Amino acid sequence: MHILKSIGKFFMRHIEIPIIAFILTCKLYWFADELGLRMIHEHTLIVTFGTLLLLFSISLLFHRRSRLLVLWVIQLLASFIIYADLVYYRYFGDFITTPVLFQVGQASDISESITELLSITDLKFIIDLLIIPIIVFFLFKKHIAPRIHLIERTVMFVLSVLIGVLSISIPMNAYTEKYGENFLVNMWSNESVFNATGHLGFHAFETTKYLKEHIIGKTTVTEEEKQDVFRVVEGQQQEPNVEWFGKAEGKNVLMIQLESFENFVINKKINGQEITPNLNALIEETLYFSEFYHQTGQGRTSDAEFLTQSSLYTLNGGSVYVRYPSNDYDSLPLLLKEQDYQTTAYHSYDETFWNRDGMYRNYGFDDFVGKDDLFERINPTELYSSFETVGDEQMFMESFEDMNTTKPFYHFIVALTSHHPFTPIPDSASTLNVAPFEQDIFGDYLQSVNYVDRAVGTLVDSMKKEGLWEETVVAIYGDHDNGVAWNQEYADAIEGDLDTLSSYKTLKNVPFYLHIPGNEKVGEQKNSVGMINVAPTILELLGIEGNYMHLGSSMLNFEDHLVPFRDGSSIKGDVLFKASLESGACINLVSGEEVDESTCQSIGEEGKKILKSSSILIENNLNEAYKSFLNESQEKEN
Repeated sequence: MHILKSIGKFFMRHIEIPIIAFILTCKLYWFADELGLRMIHEHTLIVTFGTLLLLFSISLLFHRRSRLLVLWVIQLLASFIIYADLVYYRYFGDFITTPVLFQVGQASDISESITELLSITDLKFIIDLLIIPIIVFFLFKKHIAPRIHLIERTVMFVLSVLIGVLSISIPMNAYTEKYGENFLVNMWSNESVFNATGHLGFHAFETTKYLKEHIIGKTTVTEEEKQDVFRVVEGQQQEPNVEWFGKAEGKNVLMIQLESFENFVINKKINGQEITPNLNALIEETLYFSEFYHQTGQGRTSDAEFLTQSSLYTLNGGSVYVRYPSNDYDSLPLLLKEQDYQTTAYHSYDETFWNRDGMYRNYGFDDFVGKDDLFERINPTELYSSFETVGDEQMFMESFEDMNTTKPFYHFIVALTSHHPFTPIPDSASTLNVAPFEQDIFGDYLQSVNYVDRAVGTLVDSMKKEGLWEETVVAIYGDHDNGVAWNQEYADAIEGDLDTLSSYKTLKNVPFYLHIPGNEKVGEQKNSVGMINVAPTILELLGIEGNYMHLGSSMLNFEDHLVPFRDGSSIKGDVLFKASLESGACINLVSGEEVDESTCQSIGEEGKKILKSSSILIENNLNEAYKSFLNESQEKEN
């Protein structure tokens, strides 16, 4: 009986730790459950238990009242991480990583989008944080709390740390023995690492990895590794296509990047109205690549810009625009500037957002027309989107006004109006009947892309009237998915199939239009291509040849290109290699059925090799070294 009382007293002396740990575990479960992640998995549960044990062991070093305060601080930080991840995942479909935290200044600029992602049920993630301080205050006020001897606290601390370390290391060692360490070393998919390390373990791991790679133990790439990477770059190069090389030599270039513009809206109707009538009509007079895929990562719009302007891939975490803005890139504007083009970028928001002002200067743009410039030129009476700026049509027409130059021009326009949450758009610009979705995010999205389509039509018509259309290579494409979750009602409204619209392929598929002056080959092209292929295609048309550090090749061979994605998946033609921790799945995109993994294993491996090479090129700023490698190779051949 005395032993039971002692055990009971011991348990009551530490009762707050399992209670708070249980509450935190519930939050981890709620997070995983909402996002469909694998929290309920034997391995993940054991590792999570070990992580929580290590986390809360710190509090054992303190007396009771002080311990509660420490526990509250731990709970506060952990809850903030979980909830921040939840909101971030709802918008970006990924976890917050350390590089993204360096871009935290961007959050205030998408505050309205973030507000749209909040829910009253989210209170369960913070309610305990309001209760614990009340208990702590009461205990301090009343001087209530049994004294816990140092030896007991020390023994408990040592045992907790020991059990915690074993709970993490044993399952992780077994996991890496079974699946290999590549998924941890390369972090192809944050979700795969989450499944292995648990939620809090993921952040501990990726933060440690970032510190080791970028601050504490940053290593330089070896000569042998450089040579391997340079050979990968060489392997992506192709001989110029005689039929297309120089076909648009000396012509102007206009590139328009449409915000959140997915391919599913093309040739679709709602309530009998075409959603994108102008882009639908352009199919008959341009090359329309219906199997064009965005390859963006956590940098989203800035990633799309980087891919199309530099023909290099995005990073595992964060945006190149923020992490490596001063590197040497063989960017499209820089190469065109060398050919005496007047180069100008247009974006209707703050010039510093995504560090565009610095990156555009490095790219080689002569001018950057941003929000302040547009307001000074236009003095708008109506504002568009949550960014409260001019509409895309007004910005497009400012670009049109600047096209009267003595030199050939390159205009790069980054549209904004159809940005999440797709409102507000003035009533005067909302002409699409989206009933019954007038107060729904899906209806707002369709309304916004319909307006953007109309803006494209206005610009194209203006260029045709002034004779600029047949003097300009025009590329129009969507930058990434829209972040709207599909349901049956949405699918029925546009007479689409829910499974198809919800698929990985549809999520990655954005439209790409290419107008080539004097070209008679027009219409839909069904070859798999991606953003990485845009810059090489433009250079080929203009007849500009060189040994550039590009990982893409021209899409004008009209063959299926390998299209790798940052999560380690790849598409080539009708085959999708969908990366996962267990090695991946092979899916036939026509039938939608899973086929034998060997069918596309090589696609997955090749895609991962290219992605890794791109990261090494960027992280080590190897442009000049690549040029030296090419010169040495040529000297040896001669």
